[in-house]
Amino acid sequence: MAIPLKRTDAGAGNCILEEFAIAETLDNDILSVANITQHEASLDHNNILNVGTNTHALIDTHIGNAGLHFTEASINHNNILNNGLTSGHLPFPWEIYYAINNVPTNTTSTAFINHMSLAPATVAGGVYQLMWSYSFSRNNTGSDSIIQIQDVAGIDGNAVDPTIVHYNQIEHKDSAGTSRQGGSGTNQARSASGFIHVNLPAGLQTFNLQIRSSGGTVITSIWDARLSLTRVG
Repeated sequence: MAIPLKRTDAGAGNCILEEFAIAETLDNDILSVANITQHEASLDHNNILNVGTNTHALIDTHIGNAGLHFTEASINHNNILNNGLTSGHLPFPWEIYYAINNVPTNTTSTAFINHMSLAPATVAGGVYQLMWSYSFSRNNTGSDSIIQIQDVAGIDGNAVDPTIVHYNQIEHKDSAGTSRQGGSGTNQARSASGFIHVNLPAGLQTFNLQIRSSGGTVITSIWDARLSLTRVG
């Protein structure tokens, strides 16, 4: 620090320099952190206040963790828990079972006979929607066609018979003409469809679409039948 000096005349051609007595104090407003220049190599983030709880090393490790951060191309919604959706935006799309029989079954039997069955062997436990549709006829004006869907396991049938999930009995009013479907000798044809929710255990499930006559020797026919079982819960 420069020390102020004063000049004193000591005669012609002479000069005496006298030292002032200086008392100095540092001013905190002048010497402050903002006015201190530090070199990059001397900075230590561990010594900085309010830096948070994670060190830079921990932050780098987190950012580089491929198990926590994914690119868009690597994200698979089927692997996300409780996402509410799967491929195709349908619930449980891999658990859809379907059977079809378009060929007529013609019978005069008063005991139920199978027209078709839906029997998936690998059903997972859960709630399923069973859907059906079929066409039928009977060449008579005074007796009935009777059609039912039987749940062999007897899980969600009706109060009268726990194995029956659908029952349809109807008296036809026509006995003339020729069936274009190859069924009974009448040109009158009816169709029926419906659905029910069933709570199924895991394992083999069998649903039978059956038909019979209410009596006599008159032919009852069924054709264009479909059964579908889809998991919904």
